[in-house]
Amino acid sequence: MGEKNTPEDILSGMFSQFTGPGRDQNLGKMMSTLIRNSKINILKQLRHELDINIRNLIQTGDSEMVDDENLDPYKVLGVDQRATREDIDKAFRAKSRVLHPDRPGGDETEMKRVSMAYHAIKQFRGWR
Repeated sequence: MGEKNTPEDILSGMFSQFTGPGRDQNLGKMMSTLIRNSKINILKQLRHELDINIRNLIQTGDSEMVDDENLDPYKVLGVDQRATREDIDKAFRAKSRVLHPDRPGGDETEMKRVSMAYHAIKQFRGWR
């Protein structure tokens, strides 16, 4: 008797040290930090996968080696591997105008994905 078996009781016990008078702000800060860190980890994983695909492209010169076509930076930008710098810059700017999170209907995650693909291509080609 007296065991805490419900999910609410378990969570209440886990967070009891963060709640109470003057402690509710600590819980809010902790939750926002957890959410921010999870987004950062997702973006780090995406960057890692893009880097692997760039290495595959460098080694083989063939986009067929890319594991996931959504991670091929050229396909993310919608350009050919032989595209000029101007074409790549133009494609990046066009996608940025549509996806930027400050624009209506913008998508922060997709914008970061496009930005990482653009920077991966720039790094691969040695552009500044």
